[in-house]
Amino acid sequence: MIFSPPLRPASRAGLLLALSAALALPGCALFHHSAPADHPVQPADFVRPAASRPPTQPLIAATPAQTAPATPRLDPEVNRVLGGLPRPTITSNPLPTTLSSSPQDLPVDAMVGQVNGQAIYASTVLDPIKTQLQRLGRTLDPTTFRYQARQLVTSTLDEIVFNRLILGEAQRDLSDDERRGLQYLLQQRREDLIRKWGAGSLIVAQMTLREKKDTTIQQMLDEMRTQLVIQHYLSRKLLPKINVTRKDIERYYYDHLSEYQPKPGRTVYLIRTENPRTADEIDARLKTGTPFTKVAATSLNTFHPDQDGLFATDATGHEIIGIKSLNDAALSLAAGAHSPRITYRGVCYWVYISAISTGHQQSLRDAQLNIERTLREQAYRRLMSRYRDQLYAQGSYNPLNQMAHALTDIAVARYSSLN
Repeated sequence: MIFSPPLRPASRAGLLLALSAALALPGCALFHHSAPADHPVQPADFVRPAASRPPTQPLIAATPAQTAPATPRLDPEVNRVLGGLPRPTITSNPLPTTLSSSPQDLPVDAMVGQVNGQAIYASTVLDPIKTQLQRLGRTLDPTTFRYQARQLVTSTLDEIVFNRLILGEAQRDLSDDERRGLQYLLQQRREDLIRKWGAGSLIVAQMTLREKKDTTIQQMLDEMRTQLVIQHYLSRKLLPKINVTRKDIERYYYDHLSEYQPKPGRTVYLIRTENPRTADEIDARLKTGTPFTKVAATSLNTFHPDQDGLFATDATGHEIIGIKSLNDAALSLAAGAHSPRITYRGVCYWVYISAISTGHQQSLRDAQLNIERTLREQAYRRLMSRYRDQLYAQGSYNPLNQMAHALTDIAVARYSSLN
């Protein structure tokens, strides 16, 4: 039995390469590259499609900050695992109060809050989901639109707040080699964007991106850099704390054995009648070669003739039918075969198996790599969730509900009237 060794980055520069095995975080894409852990940082180690982030302009001044949420209680294991992670930088910049609750009074691009002293504007959150909001605004009534818009806004806002809470520390964590590799990659990406959108002309590329994507090359590069830096930081801090053992893999396999060793599934049809003369007619038709389901669809059959006598689809196990004689017949039949007449308590039955599916069988040896990947993913997400809680507990920012409420008001004012 062969088990693959745990994946562990071997050097600081090599940690970027290990990100190809990392999980996608909310708002953070994986690197589409892999190489030996001791390989020096290359531009391809950072490749990721960039998303747009439109420019924003402050229109509302800030007012005194509100208190951050209380630190949640963490169990000893979480404290041990996360204790070595650095604390985020916390600033004392004042945070703004909520916006006016009257949608018609909302500015075009209002500042809805701050995170560690950095302003968040409405366009920063709403522009990436503008197309979805426009579509919902054309099809939903205002009440339903507000509910669904709130879900979209909350998800996008959570991603932005998380990124800003962690970005400062993530940037400081980069080595000089990683900074140079990242800078070189971004330069290559810039040249690719100019070729793609401007046929080699920067001016044409900027105009085309503004028209078709409502963004600029610099905004795309900034977004790309942010996501890569954060993904690298989280992978560097969390991946080494994940250990999947051979026993973990075996336990998962046998706990989910039905997924890896599925039992045959049968599609079962029945014909039933209590009339002996009708039973003789059914036998006669089946003997002449009339398809079972055609006979089952006639008035001769009293068991779901409107469904051609269908009893079950993909029935598994050794107890398919509650009547033993019928169940034994079902288990003994090959696909496409039917039983002779079976009489049970004065009622005549015929059983037909139209298909048998065996499913994809996987041994522990074949499944181990996928199981290890699944267990690492689960462990990573648990650590990620707890680390997010820690960041939110220690960071300085406006309450998420407050910002989401203001953003939803703006979304309703802009897009709900489209229908």
